[in-house]
Amino acid sequence: MKDLYSKYKGALHASLLYLIGFGLAAVAYFSFNEAYTHGPGLSHIIVIITVLIGLFKLIPNVFKYITKSPDQLSKGAFMVHGIVAGGLLLWFLILYYEIRNPKDDIVVRGEYLITSGDTIIIADENGDTSYLRIGDKTIIDKQGIDSIK
Repeated sequence: MKDLYSKYKGALHASLLYLIGFGLAAVAYFSFNEAYTHGPGLSHIIVIITVLIGLFKLIPNVFKYITKSPDQLSKGAFMVHGIVAGGLLLWFLILYYEIRNPKDDIVVRGEYLITSGDTIIIADENGDTSYLRIGDKTIIDKQGIDSIK
């Protein structure tokens, strides 16, 4: 058992860092009321601090991995920190792509809001159009949207 621990010691220490950090963030999220909605809550700050600590621990492991022969401790820690950093980078890239290429369809309670240029269409999930507006001219208004003032 001791041999197994020494083999995966770096990975276990790095995993423990993220387990404790993300666990504390979960406890903070479910325990404290996040009343101030204009800034990050305590749980967000805990996650950010955990990720920053992980990134600061990743940098020496990268240099150790490149410059000299890495030991078991740095190999395992490099692997865990690299997975977390790579996942975070992938998440940011996907988020960036989604912001740059927004979808036109928004689904709310089984209705679709479709916008294209100056055309607005509201249709239900069966394809029945309840509102159609092209430019400033309303073609179909089954919901009485334009009569609401």
